[in-house]
Amino acid sequence: MDDEAKPLAASGEPINGKATLWLEIAYDDLDTAKSLLASKKYRYIGFMCQQAVEKALKAVIQISCAEGEMPPKIHSLVRLANLASVASELSDEQKNLIENISPMSIEARYPEYNTNPH
Repeated sequence: MDDEAKPLAASGEPINGKATLWLEIAYDDLDTAKSLLASKKYRYIGFMCQQAVEKALKAVIQISCAEGEMPPKIHSLVRLANLASVASELSDEQKNLIENISPMSIEARYPEYNTNPH
């Protein structure tokens, strides 16, 4: 993430510290997903997209954490969206997306977890 793209809080102030780090990693994960798509390596694209959304939501949660606290170590995007207080702002399409990609945090890494026969 370049300096011109630094995120701003709702107050208009730049987001610093751990929240910015979460967002930088989220952007890296999204770039990785794009690279995988370009190279036609499809197996981990969903995983990297799930990771990007997870880390972006954790950045939002981090903003309201007390000093020294971290977002919870969970991977459910629906739960994270609720904890980030953004779930009510999501469109139905966005809600469906996070519900559908949330399991990819496990399925991409553990093939036996995926019960889908195709």
